[in-house]
Amino acid sequence: MSATVRSLAANQRVLGALSDGPKTANEIADVLLLEVWQAWADRHGYDLAALIENEVEVRVMAWAEAEENGLAYLFSHQVYPRLRALERKGLVERVQIAGTRPMLWRLA
Repeated sequence: MSATVRSLAANQRVLGALSDGPKTANEIADVLLLEVWQAWADRHGYDLAALIENEVEVRVMAWAEAEENGLAYLFSHQVYPRLRALERKGLVERVQIAGTRPMLWRLA
């Protein structure tokens, strides 16, 4: 899979994570992580809830298969630059709420 295709797929996944409302970069990364884990569990016939108890093992196995199956395995520090790029394209926007909560992002 080419870098451009991987980048487009990752951007689509970030946008998909925002489809049900505003989230922080960390929350988006958590949604994407669970999607990768769920896809791995489905592909191998495991129950995701049971696998979460063995997080380290699942993380390594899911990460190993994620890219070859078109799922970008993104951490929060990788989500933020994508959000900035999507913001420049007019696809997402920042929502800053007064208080201690981190910045939220939502679909534009």
